[in-house]
Amino acid sequence: MTGIDISLPMLRQAARKQPANCRFLCMDMTATGFRQSFDTILIPYNTLNLLAEEERILNCLDGCRTSLHSTGRLMLQIFVPPDDSLHHSQTTFQFQLFDRPGGGRIIKEILKKSRPGTRTMEIEERFRIRPMQKGLANEDYNSIYRIASFPMAHWLMLFAKAGFRPEHIWGSYDRKAYGETPSSCCLFQLGKNN
Repeated sequence: MTGIDISLPMLRQAARKQPANCRFLCMDMTATGFRQSFDTILIPYNTLNLLAEEERILNCLDGCRTSLHSTGRLMLQIFVPPDDSLHHSQTTFQFQLFDRPGGGRIIKEILKKSRPGTRTMEIEERFRIRPMQKGLANEDYNSIYRIASFPMAHWLMLFAKAGFRPEHIWGSYDRKAYGETPSSCCLFQLGKNN
């Protein structure tokens, strides 16, 4: 098993828990350079959406196609926005509370702003650390990034353009067909068009 990431800190963290049959490489998923072929490539956690731009997504898909055996499979988890957010700018807000080791709480807030004209979504994640202990100050952190927010038909067109065909499309981890239940989670099993 081979895992790649462009982030050295993430690779170091993965290496600490590295199984015997796994290796990790520092590599950009839009410019892979493998000399071997794989049976399966897995791109989980909406990672392809993080590339945000069509050209970068196609570069990644082309690299995957080149790195797969002729009967290889590409497994993807993709964020597909609800149809109503594709045509209107809207903002959603979510939050979660976590117990903090050693006491206190961590508040995670997520703001999502759809940008229909650019087919992207801006996501701001805020982390509010509340130690709730005398002498410890509150801390706030945030990060803002953009993801691809394409409708299903556009994803299918990109896959075809890169030489893939869908074999299965699921809308949940229990393998319910996409569209059976409302979900922005979409799991693909793609085969190569030979």
